[in-house]
Amino acid sequence: MRQLSTLSILAIFAGCTSVADKPVGPAYDSSQNPELLSPDLYSNGAKPGQEPMVRYGRYALVNTAPEAEQRDLMAQIIDVSIPPNMHPSVQDAM
Repeated sequence: MRQLSTLSILAIFAGCTSVADKPVGPAYDSSQNPELLSPDLYSNGAKPGQEPMVRYGRYALVNTAPEAEQRDLMAQIIDVSIPPNMHPSVQDAM
């Protein structure tokens, strides 16, 4: 019984201890200007170039590099047209 009371008192004291807080620094230092990436990787967009080929089988060559459209995905234009006879509405889209 004495061991149980001693153990419970030690547990209470251990639970009441406080941990010293570390000084919190600013997440973003506004005194410095952000550094821009140099050189810009896509300044002129992706250009098709000499793409590597791998021999697949006896007579077939297979292209292994991504095409220009696959490299610069932000340059893609997607055009969607919905026929007016379907009477599209925002509710149907949701």
